[in-house]
Amino acid sequence: MRWLRSVGLLGILAIAGCSGGGTSSGGGGGFSNSGNNNNNGSSPPAPTLTTLNFSVPLFNSTKQATLIRRNMPNSETGSSNTIISTSANKADLNETPGRDLPPEIIARQLAELNEPSTRNRALIQPRFQDLTDFNFFIATNNQTVTCRKVLANNQTQHCTIFAQVVGNTPIVSETIAQQIADTWDAPISGIYAKDRDVFGSEWTNGGGRDGDDKVVLVFLNNTGVGGSQYFGFTSPADVGTGPSSNQGEILYINFDKFGADGFDVYSTLAHEFQHLIALNTKLVRQGNFGGQIENSAIDEGKAVLAEELAGYGLESPLGGNSFTFQACRAFLLNPDAQGLFQFNGNLDSYGRDYVFMRYLLDQKGLADFRNYAQSSGTGLAQLNASFGSMSNLFTDWTNALLASPLNGSVPSNLRFTGPFNPGRTYSIRTAGGGTQMQLMPTVTPGQTVTPPQGTQTVNLGAWAFSTVLYKNGTGNTLNVQVQGLSTQGASMVVENPTGTFGGVQ
Repeated sequence: MRWLRSVGLLGILAIAGCSGGGTSSGGGGGFSNSGNNNNNGSSPPAPTLTTLNFSVPLFNSTKQATLIRRNMPNSETGSSNTIISTSANKADLNETPGRDLPPEIIARQLAELNEPSTRNRALIQPRFQDLTDFNFFIATNNQTVTCRKVLANNQTQHCTIFAQVVGNTPIVSETIAQQIADTWDAPISGIYAKDRDVFGSEWTNGGGRDGDDKVVLVFLNNTGVGGSQYFGFTSPADVGTGPSSNQGEILYINFDKFGADGFDVYSTLAHEFQHLIALNTKLVRQGNFGGQIENSAIDEGKAVLAEELAGYGLESPLGGNSFTFQACRAFLLNPDAQGLFQFNGNLDSYGRDYVFMRYLLDQKGLADFRNYAQSSGTGLAQLNASFGSMSNLFTDWTNALLASPLNGSVPSNLRFTGPFNPGRTYSIRTAGGGTQMQLMPTVTPGQTVTPPQGTQTVNLGAWAFSTVLYKNGTGNTLNVQVQGLSTQGASMVVENPTGTFGGVQ
């Protein structure tokens, strides 16, 4: 969509200081366990803290260093209290975007899948392509909307198009419907082919829930879709037979967003179709219902990536995707708002996981990414299974967010090589139909310490990170000490001079 169990409180203590001497130390990543955890009483032992050290000699006004603090537990949820302390740098001898349904509606629909059937199958009909009119239940407003099939069966290959009826006339003309069908159906380059090539297949066995081998595309106006804030959504209940189900493989799209060239409608179709595919790959499994739903944040990251892979990303010939740009911008301006496996429907939720998925594709290549996306596993467990160590991946990704925009010899594993890169300028589509050059920000530091001194504290959720930027040093050595648990980690990206990659510790 374009939208915890808890673990114990964890703590990181980082003490940074600057002295006249010293050598570089510490390697970043995670902490190693040390200390005695013996428990001779009934109370659990206190967590054992271990230490990472970072050091930048001759830290003056021409250099910058960014400390990245991470919380990487074994589960997708939890919270962490992280404390960073740094001494003075001196000689010291001693908007909600409207892609998809709100999370609360999705939760309600998923719960409905476990309830007995309450909607008569005969009222649904086995195949949408055999119908003329149909009253679709719309989950966003709990209303039914009458829609009419616009094209004949022989005019489409992989879709059946319905449009809301207003004044006894469908809101989508046959000419525009054919344009949409051609964009969806085109071999190799069409939205249907592009999404399925990378992410897998929707429920097709036996024609899916409705016995129809075509995906149903339902076009509604602002009122019918539940409000102008919605671009479109999938309805998980549709794979079941409960009261909210229209019983089919269906995408709901706001046709009022079509504009002059349909860009926002086509990008939303690619986005929502990925959700429909993931619903089958992860949960439905061609009608066996033997799986579980994908983590919502991960699912959204793949859906935004699907827009890009279908040709509606940041670098489209007619102007880049404004939604994707704004989502990435929101994430980079507020990177520590949530963890990688959390999703609340805000713009940064989409941006965070899209950027992570883009990094996976850049680093692992299409074949490995395809295998991951089409796997039946979900969330953190599948990332570990597909790529070996999510902790290592998360460490490299967060380092790349800081290092990739820099000049100099940045290691390949710390580079974004696709369309996305912090600090780049993009030609982005505007609401008026034109384009505007817009600068993608770099990661906004959680805290800036200038000159390096004092104590900084931050609370980090599971699989979240935060940064401290040190700048305007006195010329003496910057020393940073970080103490924390084995599931927490830290690294430091150095710029020497500012704007040029000077190494990562």
